[in-house]
Amino acid sequence: MDAKVRAPTAQAFSEPSAVTAMAPVTGGVLIGTSVGLDRWDDAGHRTRLGQADGIPGLTVKALSHDRGPKIWFATDAGVGAYDAEAQKSYAVPVAKEHVAALASVTALAADPGGSGVWLGASTGLYRAGLKGEWATTALQEEVTVLYAAANGTLWAGTHDGVVDRNAAGVFTRWRQKAGLDIRDVAWIGEGPDGAPVVVGKDEGGRPRVAVFSDGAFTTFKLSTDLPITAAAARAGAVILTAPDRVLVLFSGANPVAGAQSADIRLVPVAGKAKRAPYGVGAFDAPLPRNVTVAAATPQRLYVGTRTLGTARYGFDRIRTEPTWLRPGELVGGALALFVACRGLNECYVATGGQTAWRYDGTAFAPLVIGGKGNVVLAFVRSPEGQVLALYRQPRERMLHVARLDDGKFTPVAALKVETPSGATALSFAKFAPDRLLWLGLRYYDEENDARPYGVAIVDLALNAVTYHRESRDDSKKTGVLPVPNDVVDVAFLDEESWFASGSGAVRLKGVEVKVWSEADDLKSEILRGIVATEGGAVYTASSAGVGEYDGQKWRYPAQLSMPVNCLARGSDGRLWLGTDHGLLAYDGKTVEKIDRGTGLLDERVLDVAVDQLGRVWVRTAEGLAVVAY
Repeated sequence: MDAKVRAPTAQAFSEPSAVTAMAPVTGGVLIGTSVGLDRWDDAGHRTRLGQADGIPGLTVKALSHDRGPKIWFATDAGVGAYDAEAQKSYAVPVAKEHVAALASVTALAADPGGSGVWLGASTGLYRAGLKGEWATTALQEEVTVLYAAANGTLWAGTHDGVVDRNAAGVFTRWRQKAGLDIRDVAWIGEGPDGAPVVVGKDEGGRPRVAVFSDGAFTTFKLSTDLPITAAAARAGAVILTAPDRVLVLFSGANPVAGAQSADIRLVPVAGKAKRAPYGVGAFDAPLPRNVTVAAATPQRLYVGTRTLGTARYGFDRIRTEPTWLRPGELVGGALALFVACRGLNECYVATGGQTAWRYDGTAFAPLVIGGKGNVVLAFVRSPEGQVLALYRQPRERMLHVARLDDGKFTPVAALKVETPSGATALSFAKFAPDRLLWLGLRYYDEENDARPYGVAIVDLALNAVTYHRESRDDSKKTGVLPVPNDVVDVAFLDEESWFASGSGAVRLKGVEVKVWSEADDLKSEILRGIVATEGGAVYTASSAGVGEYDGQKWRYPAQLSMPVNCLARGSDGRLWLGTDHGLLAYDGKTVEKIDRGTGLLDERVLDVAVDQLGRVWVRTAEGLAVVAY
């Protein structure tokens, strides 16, 4: 096996998209993403809020408390207030002239008067009332964050510093001359002593914290060079997250029990103040990667991420592993893994579960193909580079094919693949060298038990389907070859087709079908995967490890003697093995392991697939991972 070994890196996903906003409520927290708004209670139970709750749209853009029970929300389809105690929502009417502004909302701040909300957008600052009164302001640049102080002053962060609007409606811009050495503003909130605090980066991209006092700002750096990934206000404190550390800014006595007196302090870099108004405490904490947003209560810290949902910490147990709040929608109801890519940042993923997905390099968007409610069983990439979707209605025994054209999936003629009864399922979908599409068929019977149904071979050019499976009929008359029904994977070697099945390793050569079982030196005939190499070797995966057939006999490499759930071959020739203890890469001599410590969400690897770019896709019990090397 010829391979140039490079160290692989894994990016794990349990959620389709980043956490975009959070707002603690009594007994729990609201968490917004691009696929919905969830309310999690303190026991870890989740309730999805949507149209029935008066919350329109899907993508949550921002959330904001009104210093009472109401939380203002902005989605891709509307803006309104959610009463967390009454569990009712109040939508704000949106006129046509404000639809564009709503589409680019980046931040919200509830008006302290309680009658409306401020909206920051890419086109500036707006105000909306509960009855639909919208107003445009003089601030017409991109707003990154908003903070409404109790005295009626509205603070807006931009890419060029901070702008405040006082109660009389007068705007003031703050820059370096006024002590604010922050250009890109990431957060504004109430400091430990009630003063506005700004967190962001200076012109050189270095993290900075600024405090407004006596009519001017003073900007500080951390004495230890740490990136600040998120910030949150907590009664009597500001919480800053950094890699593996939680920092606490406090005034007077440390308000967070257990925080260590850190060897970190605020050092002034701009403004008149010569001393920092706040002390800095710290926790060493196992914070997740890719933090997007944070929120805090006196008892808990919530940390939202780009790929893994929200981590919840108790301040009294912050050094322990967090409780994760995540629906796990990427693998909800998953049965398999199929990936087809058009490019580095355009991939289509199906698991046979509740939803199919489009991956853009950073996040997953749900797909509907052929009608709402349809189940997308697989995506496959043709030899010509076309992406095809294989789908059906929820209980349909027909399998339909759609092709991706101009960003949309359209049905391919009237081609249908049929099973005897119940709903159709697939164990594999792969193109052979002769450009025919091979499908491993299953179906669900009346008791909803999965039944194997052999192989279907699809000729897309002729819109024709042929079947091979165990049958009582004479194969010479019917043309149906006796391929075992329980095939789970296929590999192609010259003019041979090899199958992994529950009956052993199967070779189809012409019209000859040969099966190797435990009577033929297989350690286990219940196989879970199969690959073939250009050199003529065939590898199988089973609970007995990986078997290698060299054309004459089977042998079992000692390094691969562990139970294997799935098997794939990388573009560099390496074998990729999914086990209950992680993902293994085998180059013919050595084995390299990828586990939780090197990027997987969990270590029970159930499916593995390789795209045409050489990336390895992994389905585990709790999520997906993309491995690049």
